[in-house]
Amino acid sequence: MSEELTTSDLVREFRDAGLEPGDTVLVHSSLKSLGRVEGGAGTVIDALLETLGGGGTLLMPSFQAGSEFFLVDRGCRFDLRNTPSDCGMITEVFRRRPGVLRSLSP
Repeated sequence: MSEELTTSDLVREFRDAGLEPGDTVLVHSSLKSLGRVEGGAGTVIDALLETLGGGGTLLMPSFQAGSEFFLVDRGCRFDLRNTPSDCGMITEVFRRRPGVLRSLSP
């Protein structure tokens, strides 16, 4: 059985991939694709924030599944504070973190 990835493992991998303190990064993510992560989605987010440092900016999509036409046609509503992200577990955990700002723009 493979070992779980830790925050420090992920920080090392993100830095090896070229992320640096102060970067602005838009992350499209898949927790499953990373394998086993100690602490799950929160650990991935912690590692990204540590990699980017206080001067960096972390962005993630957090919209509902379906085209805008499809959603409007079916009467779906988007509540900035409460509508879950359909873009994966990492984005859902991220959007609920204190201090994270969610845009009305899809």
